[in-house]
Amino acid sequence: MFRQAVYLLVLVAHFPTAECFYAIIGSDGYYDNTHKSITETSCLMVVAKFLESITGKLLGPGDLQNLDPLTSSTLMEAYYGSGQVSAAPLQEAIGEIVLGSTVVDVYYSHKPEAHFNAEKIEQGNRQLQELRIVILIELQRENPDYVRIRALIGQYLHIIQDFYSNTNWIEMNGTLAYENLGLDGVNIIAVTETTEATCTSCDFSIRGNCDDNIISDTLTSGYHSFSSKTKEYGLRDHTDNTTFLNLFNLRMKSKVSLSIAMDVSGSMSNDIAAAKARCYEIIDERVGTVNEPAEYVLVPFSDPGFGPVQVTENPNEYKDWIEALVAYDGGDCPELSHSGTELAINYTSYPGSTVFVFTDADAKDLWKEQDVRDLALERGVIVSYLLTGTCGGTRRARSTQGGPGFNNHRRMKRTLSSYENIAQATGGVVIQVSKWELFNVTELIDSAFDGAIVCISNSEVVGVRNVTFNVDSTITTLDISATTKDSGGLLEFKIEDPSGNTFNGYTTVVHTSSNLILAHNSPAYGQWTLLFLDDRSRSVVINATSAIDFIHRFYMEGDRGELIPMYGTPAKGKNVTIIITMVGQEYVSNVTDLYLTSHNGTQLRRVSLNAVDTNSYSASTSVPSQDFSLIVHGMDVNSNTFYRTKTIAVQVTDVSLNIHGGLQYYLDTNGTAIFIKFTVENNGDNPDNYTLSCSDELGFVRELMISDVTVGNNDFVDGYILVAADDGTDEGTVSVVMLTVTGMADSTDSVELKLFVIDYIAELREDKEDGTSTPAPTPPPTFIVTTPDIVSTVSIVSTPDIVSTPDSMSSTVNGLTPISVSAPDRETDWQWSVVGGVLLAILSTSIVAIGSIVL
Repeated sequence: MFRQAVYLLVLVAHFPTAECFYAIIGSDGYYDNTHKSITETSCLMVVAKFLESITGKLLGPGDLQNLDPLTSSTLMEAYYGSGQVSAAPLQEAIGEIVLGSTVVDVYYSHKPEAHFNAEKIEQGNRQLQELRIVILIELQRENPDYVRIRALIGQYLHIIQDFYSNTNWIEMNGTLAYENLGLDGVNIIAVTETTEATCTSCDFSIRGNCDDNIISDTLTSGYHSFSSKTKEYGLRDHTDNTTFLNLFNLRMKSKVSLSIAMDVSGSMSNDIAAAKARCYEIIDERVGTVNEPAEYVLVPFSDPGFGPVQVTENPNEYKDWIEALVAYDGGDCPELSHSGTELAINYTSYPGSTVFVFTDADAKDLWKEQDVRDLALERGVIVSYLLTGTCGGTRRARSTQGGPGFNNHRRMKRTLSSYENIAQATGGVVIQVSKWELFNVTELIDSAFDGAIVCISNSEVVGVRNVTFNVDSTITTLDISATTKDSGGLLEFKIEDPSGNTFNGYTTVVHTSSNLILAHNSPAYGQWTLLFLDDRSRSVVINATSAIDFIHRFYMEGDRGELIPMYGTPAKGKNVTIIITMVGQEYVSNVTDLYLTSHNGTQLRRVSLNAVDTNSYSASTSVPSQDFSLIVHGMDVNSNTFYRTKTIAVQVTDVSLNIHGGLQYYLDTNGTAIFIKFTVENNGDNPDNYTLSCSDELGFVRELMISDVTVGNNDFVDGYILVAADDGTDEGTVSVVMLTVTGMADSTDSVELKLFVIDYIAELREDKEDGTSTPAPTPPPTFIVTTPDIVSTVSIVSTPDIVSTPDSMSSTVNGLTPISVSAPDRETDWQWSVVGGVLLAILSTSIVAIGSIVL
């Protein structure tokens, strides 16, 4: 039963009336369906059908599927209600599937077996079988990696789409789906011999001239049919709700964690009481709604301890844990706040969640600042601090030192700066309030579970100065937040509406000497002004509820002009292409500019955005020398200006790690070894000595070929990781590998790889001159190490100890001599295998406007 269910899950393809699978867009608009558009539409149709079937909202068949237009935004609004749920997670999930589809076209475009061309139908079926096995393995895990699964599904869909487009199946069987396609252990139906004539010649200058030109009565390939067909698959009836929801980033709850790191030292009784009251309010108001927290995390800390972490999906259990918190003597004033925060981040499952840190003390573990910051950015978690004191303020300063290299007389300044650095990098805030004001400020926690929240302005303001911000026609609520660490009276301000009149119709949530939080519903469209009337410095963040948002990805140009996705941290000065995908494109008239700004809002770059397809745009620029945020500028359909800001900063570094061939590799259960190639690039101003380290959960990494290397400025060095599973390792085993490079100047970058262990299910075959195939020799097994620069066939005796190296490396590894090494020609000796190759999702087939894209 599970086997069938997963097959149908992978076959995500519901096409209401698609005119086959056109691979390109013609100038006349006739070839208007691409793999990208078909996959996006298919995913949206399947999600719509799924939501229609599980809802209690009395929706009938077609109520969502027939939305016009059908987009991620209109679908989320129709189902959940306007402003209740952001469409960005669904758009992100669909985008990852599309990216997986793209790799087949752009990297294997010349390989007929990847497209069911040139009668390579049996070979194409084997590609589907191999992909399906890997997807099965991933879906059966206790905690599936849905990002990887989406990439694999995209590849699977692409090849299936090519089967219907590039063979005569539709002409032979009409709208009937070929349900055995891609199932392991099932042979494909009879295929035309390569020597047999299959069709008559066509005059391609006349549209439709190829109608009914096929003369073969067996399965054949090598053409595109232009007849309109309807194809539909019963995905919804064969998958469980949880799997489907996770696959498409859908939610019955908020997909946000309620995560709190709480100082439980003696002076925190009032803070604990305020946190309790706010958490109870959030739980009681939101349980059973779409904005109910999906997960609850609690970590107490003081000194000398922190933890244990408590995680639950049960709101009543969380209430019990909060109720049980008791303040007790924490010893000296500084507490292990960074350690407690780090633990909370580690157990916060949902990206976009906020860890709220409550304390009235300095951080004793200041040396962990970078660890907390890096972990939060890696997991996509925001960190915000609610401070009711410091060791130099409301709590007594003590003499105990706080760790290596830190002295207490500088602690208070460093601690506040440390909190600010983490909050600023992750998109959070630091709010300093008195204990009696704390409950009002905890309104911030409640707002973290609101619906489609976007940032429209994020800046640092010093002195008497205006902050202008634009309200477009999609914005339904405004939240204005200002904080200052400068002393003084109540923050003085004035707001002017788009007509220039003083506006007092807002709701004041918090107004103190250091914090201002205002809220307003149904704001007028146009440009507003927030004027501060004293000379203090402030951080100002303006959020709104809106359907317009964006997703971004970074790419670099390869040697052949192709775009290669970037992993890890962008390097300073590196030329990059940034792809912007708009969410809520149906509300957008045009998108014009991309701004790269510093943490205080200073403009570092302004580049024009060029349309790639209906909802994607590209911009090319160089990476700034400091961390930066992204702002997209455009116009809505009602001619109102809009800005959207990503508050989580993009970190930059002097050094970059490039993994050739992607971030997931497949190892055979028989212990065969493969090499993973990487490049260390120094983009700094001076040469640097780098140390490399490689952590591995299960010991699959046999050797890191370089561990210390000096790289000149604007230069690079290649290296290899030797990996192999132990002979007899269970199929489905996964090991996570973390490769990290660190320079003497503290520049660092890291990349996470995944190693999957599977049985090699399809023997590799050699094609004879007459077009038939025979099994290739199996002893020794052959694997392909695929990278942008090197494709090497490594033949290895089936033991975990004897390995082969690429021909550019030493002839021995750990004193062992390789059996053989060859470097076949890319065009003639290519073998497309999920085991030896690398399955990686990259930029969508959009595409042609940007040039070709390969791994």
